[in-house]
Amino acid sequence: MPVIIGCTLIFLIWFSLKKSQADKLEKKTSEAFWQQERRSNTTKKQDIDGLDYIQIPINTLPFRDDCTESVKRLQDQILSLSEKKILNLTGLTNTELKLQYGTANLPLLSEYDVNFMTLCRTLNQWGNLLYEDGFIKEAEAVLSYAVSIGSDIRPTFLLLGTLYKESSNTSALASLQEKASCLSSMMKDSILASLKEMESVN
Repeated sequence: MPVIIGCTLIFLIWFSLKKSQADKLEKKTSEAFWQQERRSNTTKKQDIDGLDYIQIPINTLPFRDDCTESVKRLQDQILSLSEKKILNLTGLTNTELKLQYGTANLPLLSEYDVNFMTLCRTLNQWGNLLYEDGFIKEAEAVLSYAVSIGSDIRPTFLLLGTLYKESSNTSALASLQEKASCLSSMMKDSILASLKEMESVN
């Protein structure tokens, strides 16, 4: 019985110390966040005209007249997006954006980031429909463009990887993995794992 009581006391002391350390770390992290947030809210508006805006290559993407209504709607959406400002801000928090470009620019930057996400989703859908309709080269062109601008949509990588594997294009598959490894997204590990699994399957 004394041994059990002693072990229990040791455990309680250890647990108390760990909890205290965790609480201190959480408090320190919270204080650092709010300090950064206060700084970001006082950052002056910066010039954002020179940022790396995405220009959709309308002349090189495989737009088709002989297509289904579903594909036509996606093509029209791409054309509409080509007239808007688009920025890939994946991995940057609102606080970081305000620190870099000023609080006054946050609404515009958020809008441009939403345009990017819409573009990536639309390209993914377009590529998939082209593939389903048997337009393999066109699907590859759309999906590879999506990857080139930093899309982190997993199905985009998987279908493009499948196309490379089906055509025995091992160098393109390796390049696709390299591009996935450069993503600043929470999806990076999942995409990489799927591509490596795809590569290992005969």
